[in-house]
Amino acid sequence: MSALKACIVTGSRSEYGVLQPLINTLCDDNDFDVTLLVCGSHLAPEFGHTLDLIERRDWLHIETVETLMSSDTPVGVCKSMGLGLLGVPEVLDRLEPDLLIAEGDRSEMLTAALAAYNLRIPIAHISGGDRTAGSLDDGYRDCISRLASLHFPDTDLAAGRLRGMEILSETIHCEGCLSLDGLEPYMGERKHCLVAAHPAADFGPAEFEQLLDACSVFGTVRITQAGADAGGRALNRVARFYKKDYIILMHPMKREPFLQMLAQAQVIVGNSSAGIVEAPALGTPSVNIGNRQLGRAMASTIVQVTPNKEGIKLAIQTALHDSMLGGALTQPYKGGNVAERIKERIRQWHTNS
Repeated sequence: MSALKACIVTGSRSEYGVLQPLINTLCDDNDFDVTLLVCGSHLAPEFGHTLDLIERRDWLHIETVETLMSSDTPVGVCKSMGLGLLGVPEVLDRLEPDLLIAEGDRSEMLTAALAAYNLRIPIAHISGGDRTAGSLDDGYRDCISRLASLHFPDTDLAAGRLRGMEILSETIHCEGCLSLDGLEPYMGERKHCLVAAHPAADFGPAEFEQLLDACSVFGTVRITQAGADAGGRALNRVARFYKKDYIILMHPMKREPFLQMLAQAQVIVGNSSAGIVEAPALGTPSVNIGNRQLGRAMASTIVQVTPNKEGIKLAIQTALHDSMLGGALTQPYKGGNVAERIKERIRQWHTNS
């Protein structure tokens, strides 16, 4: 049987980091011919041109598609998706992949999935079935799942939700959470507060300032950049002009240094999925603000709070309390060789196709 031609889509630094173990294991296997389709904020200088952070490997082909408008509005996101639907189909039509692999819930993933679906290219969707009711990602994710032929949800709860969407059980394979491949609890010194926040219906520039004010109790606060969602640039402007000695703005970075920074944090504060999935696995408590992650499975080290300064300050105190850090961890997300298991499921699917 000829090698399976897999096209993996990435539109942002964060999701590329999640996909990297799978990219590596597929590239190391002669049964797979892998192309990485790079789009979205990867190609934008204002978001660090993170195409430069993508690891070049033997047997990995890279295609690029410009899909990002320089806009911070919902209309700009719609136009960016339109650009994707102009460029991505041409690449897929030329490559003729056997399978498109999409992770998560961003608009770039939905655009690529729509293109593949119309070209009758099967889709494997990683991290479907989850819930983030406070963000548009929730709708994007469900749409991708409806278009996909293979499903790799992160948790049993997510797998059950896919079945509730009347997706065929035999196409759903819960192999664990790819985001946790290679992660172990960190036992070293914790030095700073990490802030990772993104725009949401209940979280904009004013709420971000309240968050930063609440973090003044820390000697060092490291802030990661918001993504290219509508409103993301506005949050980044707040961070740039928030002139306090304890604030350090972080440039876009590879996943490994980001995970090290998360592991060394006393707490992560914001509304990022890193506070929900990776932080508990590293032993870092999390303060999750607002409704962006509403409905998602939560570990016992996560403190939920509404977006206001005094509430966030109290939540930080709770997250850092000995009773929170010393208790038994309840963690719904499980890792451990997930990329290898997903690869074998894809191989089996290809053999039976």
